[in-house]
Amino acid sequence: MIARKPEWLKVKLPTGENYNHLLSIVRERKLHTVCQEAMCPNIAECWGVGTATFMILGDTCTRGCRFCNVKTGHPNPIDPLEAFKLAKSVEELNQISEKEVQDAFRNFPSPVEHITAPSRRP
Repeated sequence: MIARKPEWLKVKLPTGENYNHLLSIVRERKLHTVCQEAMCPNIAECWGVGTATFMILGDTCTRGCRFCNVKTGHPNPIDPLEAFKLAKSVEELNQISEKEVQDAFRNFPSPVEHITAPSRRP
Protein backbone atom coordinates (compact mmCIF):
# COMPACT_ATOMS: atom_id res chain seq x y z
CA MET A 1 0.00 0.00 0.00
CA ILE A 2 1.33 3.44 -0.95
CA ALA A 3 1.32 5.99 1.85
CA ARG A 4 0.02 9.52 1.19
CA LYS A 5 2.57 12.31 1.06
CA PRO A 6 2.58 14.67 4.04
CA GLU A 7 0.98 18.10 3.42
CA TRP A 8 4.30 19.95 3.79
CA LEU A 9 5.74 17.91 0.88
CA LYS A 10 2.93 18.71 -1.55
CA VAL A 11 3.45 21.55 -4.03
CA LYS A 12 0.54 23.88 -4.70
CA LEU A 13 -0.43 24.50 -8.31
CA PRO A 14 0.51 28.02 -9.43
CA THR A 15 -2.68 30.09 -9.56
CA GLY A 16 -4.12 33.31 -8.22
CA GLU A 17 -4.34 36.94 -9.22
CA ASN A 18 -0.75 37.88 -8.31
CA TYR A 19 0.67 34.79 -9.99
CA ASN A 20 -1.27 35.39 -13.20
CA HIS A 21 -0.36 39.09 -13.22
CA LEU A 22 3.34 38.34 -12.82
CA LEU A 23 3.19 35.61 -15.47
CA SER A 24 1.57 38.01 -17.94
CA ILE A 25 4.26 40.64 -17.29
CA VAL A 26 7.09 38.13 -17.80
CA ARG A 27 5.57 36.70 -20.99
CA GLU A 28 4.47 40.02 -22.48
CA ARG A 29 7.87 41.65 -22.00
CA LYS A 30 9.85 38.49 -22.78
CA LEU A 31 11.70 38.61 -19.47
CA HIS A 32 13.27 35.69 -17.62
CA THR A 33 13.13 34.71 -13.98
CA VAL A 34 15.26 32.33 -11.98
CA CYS A 35 11.97 30.90 -10.72
CA GLN A 36 10.94 29.69 -14.18
CA GLU A 37 14.36 28.80 -15.56
CA ALA A 38 15.27 26.74 -12.48
CA MET A 39 11.82 25.13 -12.42
CA CYS A 40 11.46 26.12 -8.78
CA PRO A 41 8.77 24.12 -6.97
CA ASN A 42 7.98 27.17 -4.82
CA ILE A 43 7.04 29.46 -7.71
CA ALA A 44 3.38 29.52 -6.65
CA GLU A 45 4.34 30.64 -3.17
CA CYS A 46 6.59 33.51 -4.28
CA TRP A 47 4.66 34.68 -7.31
CA GLY A 48 1.47 34.41 -5.28
CA VAL A 49 2.67 37.34 -3.18
CA GLY A 50 4.13 39.19 -6.20
CA THR A 51 7.79 38.28 -5.68
CA ALA A 52 10.10 37.07 -8.44
CA THR A 53 13.85 36.95 -9.06
CA PHE A 54 14.53 38.35 -12.52
CA MET A 55 17.49 37.33 -14.64
CA ILE A 56 19.30 39.86 -16.79
CA LEU A 57 20.89 39.19 -20.18
CA GLY A 58 18.50 36.39 -21.11
CA ASP A 59 17.70 32.91 -19.88
CA THR A 60 21.25 31.53 -19.76
CA CYS A 61 23.59 31.68 -16.78
CA THR A 62 27.34 31.67 -17.30
CA ARG A 63 28.15 30.09 -13.92
CA GLY A 64 26.98 26.47 -14.14
CA CYS A 65 26.39 25.65 -10.46
CA ARG A 66 25.75 21.91 -10.13
CA PHE A 67 22.78 22.31 -7.77
CA CYS A 68 20.90 24.69 -10.09
CA ASN A 69 18.60 23.82 -12.96
CA VAL A 70 19.12 27.08 -14.89
CA LYS A 71 20.50 26.56 -18.41
CA THR A 72 24.21 27.35 -18.62
CA GLY A 73 26.39 28.46 -21.49
CA HIS A 74 27.32 31.57 -23.39
CA PRO A 75 24.92 34.48 -22.86
CA ASN A 76 22.30 35.40 -25.43
CA PRO A 77 22.61 38.54 -27.56
CA ILE A 78 21.82 41.61 -25.50
CA ASP A 79 18.30 43.00 -25.72
CA PRO A 80 18.90 46.78 -25.70
CA LEU A 81 15.46 47.34 -24.13
CA GLU A 82 15.82 44.73 -21.39
CA ALA A 83 16.81 47.18 -18.65
CA PHE A 84 13.85 49.41 -19.51
CA LYS A 85 11.40 46.47 -19.64
CA LEU A 86 12.69 45.11 -16.35
CA ALA A 87 12.52 48.50 -14.62
CA LYS A 88 8.96 49.01 -15.84
CA SER A 89 8.00 45.52 -14.64
CA VAL A 90 9.44 46.08 -11.19
CA GLU A 91 7.74 49.48 -11.00
CA GLU A 92 4.44 47.91 -12.06
CA LEU A 93 4.75 45.23 -9.41
CA ASN A 94 5.05 48.18 -6.99
CA GLN A 95 7.45 46.36 -4.72
CA ILE A 96 10.18 49.00 -4.64
CA SER A 97 10.42 52.74 -5.06
CA GLU A 98 11.64 54.56 -8.17
CA LYS A 99 14.87 55.47 -6.36
CA GLU A 100 15.54 51.81 -5.55
CA VAL A 101 15.02 50.94 -9.23
CA GLN A 102 17.53 53.63 -10.22
CA ASP A 103 20.01 52.36 -7.63
CA ALA A 104 19.63 48.78 -8.88
CA PHE A 105 20.29 49.76 -12.49
CA ARG A 106 23.24 52.01 -11.70
CA ASN A 107 25.46 48.91 -12.03
CA PHE A 108 23.67 47.68 -15.17
CA PRO A 109 24.30 50.42 -17.73
CA SER A 110 22.73 50.41 -21.13
CA PRO A 111 24.77 48.78 -23.91
CA VAL A 112 24.29 52.04 -25.81
CA GLU A 113 26.31 53.85 -23.12
CA HIS A 114 29.22 51.46 -23.72
CA ILE A 115 29.04 51.94 -27.46
CA THR A 116 29.00 55.74 -27.22
CA ALA A 117 31.56 55.91 -24.40
CA PRO A 118 34.09 53.07 -24.93
CA SER A 119 36.36 54.45 -22.19
CA ARG A 120 33.67 53.54 -19.63
CA ARG A 121 33.81 49.83 -20.48
CA PRO A 122 34.70 47.63 -17.50
